[in-house]
Amino acid sequence: MKKSRAFTLIESLVAMSMILILMAILVPFYQSFKAQLSLDRSASRLAQDVRRVMEKAMSAQEYILCKKFGGNYHNSYKYGYGIYITTGTTGSYILFADCDGNSNFNSGNDETIEQVAFESGIVINGLSRSNLFVIFQPPDPSVYITSGDLSANIILKVSTDNTKQKTININKVGLVDIN
Repeated sequence: MKKSRAFTLIESLVAMSMILILMAILVPFYQSFKAQLSLDRSASRLAQDVRRVMEKAMSAQEYILCKKFGGNYHNSYKYGYGIYITTGTTGSYILFADCDGNSNFNSGNDETIEQVAFESGIVINGLSRSNLFVIFQPPDPSVYITSGDLSANIILKVSTDNTKQKTININKVGLVDIN
């Protein structure tokens, strides 16, 4: 008698049913993991963009469009850069050059460098102020937060799950922390 080295039909069915059971268990966890990963990436991107505008200010990198302000050359421009987040735009924030040097975001006077959108399904859950801006001015850089606050807090969350959220803290010396 010759021995067969192939799988029998029963062995193949058992293996396939085990794979299907494992997939049925793991698919719900995959969706949750995917949402958490999107939240982590969005929070990291926001913290990275805060550090990016800080670096621009520290290097005193000149923003060309700010040189001409209101038809005249703006002499008091100090190469300040900032980030502006508002509760009205739940899915994005603005990186800008503070052209008028007033340590505030004015859409008519300041130049938008980039508008950054969060990943799909990520929204702003809370801000320390409804219109939050953080501005860095050289050379140290000096940090200006909305209304002279000592810190700024930005809470991001997964739109479909209120338990998944990240808080980005920015303090008066420019330290960025993600919790």
